[in-house]
Amino acid sequence: MKRVGDPPVADLGKVFRVLAHMGRTAPAARSTTSSARAEDVQVEAADLITRFAGSMAVVYAHVVLFAGGCFSSSGVRGRH
Repeated sequence: MKRVGDPPVADLGKVFRVLAHMGRTAPAARSTTSSARAEDVQVEAADLITRFAGSMAVVYAHVVLFAGGCFSSSGVRGRH
C-alpha cells in the first residue's frame, strides 16, 4: 500500500524496454541513411576519426605520452 510521502517507485520493466528501444531506427530508414552516408566523404572521415578516438589505442597512446612527460620532467634522467 502506498502511503503519503513514499518515494515514487519506477516500473523497471518499462524502464528497461525504453532503454532497449533507444538508439534504434526503422530498417528502411537505416538503409536509406547508410546509402546517403556512404556518398558523403566528410561524414565517412568523421566516422573514422570518431571510431579511432574512441578506441583503446588512443587510451594507450595517452598513457605512454603522459608517463613519458612525467618521466622527462621528474629529473630521473639527470641534467646534461
